Formats: sequence, C-alpha cells, structure tokens
Amino acid sequence: MPREVAFDLHRSCGYEPEILAFDVKVQVEPGLVLPGYRQAEERSGVEFIYYAAEAVELVALRRRSGLDGRKLADAMADDLRRLSMSVSEAEDRSRRGHAVAHSVLMIYGRRKAAMAAAQ
Repeated sequence: MPREVAFDLHRSCGYEPEILAFDVKVQVEPGLVLPGYRQAEERSGVEFIYYAAEAVELVALRRRSGLDGRKLADAMADDLRRLSMSVSEAEDRSRRGHAVAHSVLMIYGRRKAAMAAAQ
C-alpha cells in the first residue's frame, strides 16, 4: 500500500501516523504478486511503487549508520526515487530475470490529542 494511502487511513480514523520501522526488501514470488497489484492499480488508480533490487543494500548501508524509522525513510527518499518504477515496469523487469524490491513500513497510529480530550 502506498505510504500516503496508509497515512490517510490513519488520519481519517483520528490517528496521527508515525513510521516506526522502514525497510526495503526483495519481492518474493513476483510472478504471483505483481499481476494482482497491476490489476488493482488499473482499477483504483492508486500507484504502487517498486524499486530496483539494489535499493535493498542502499537502505541496509544507511541503517548501519544509525538511522531508522522516519529518519531512515527520509534519508533514502532521493535514492529510492531514482531507483523507483511502476508495477508494470517491475513486472517487465521480473520477466527478464531481474529482482525487484518494495518498501516495508511499520506505522504507529497515535490518537490525536484533540480527539482524545473530547472523549
């Protein structure tokens, strides 16, 4: 799920989202997974982003410098933008035998103070 969709879902339920953990991992079973995401993208208009597999090592290197969570995601934004591709491009790349990767987020939803006080 795109990060902003997850964040919007949290906000619409009265929570402020916070990234606790961030990573990029190689897509397992791309032949089974990617067609479903492409179809969902075509039906909903929500864009799913994939990355060239070298993004996995770049994130791991940055994590070793002590970054994690939101700080890691923010620090990786430019590199990930450069390595990003659409789900259709990921499918094509995978069919040619190249690995693709996707982001992994752990999001904590903190109840918004104004809403919590009103209850």
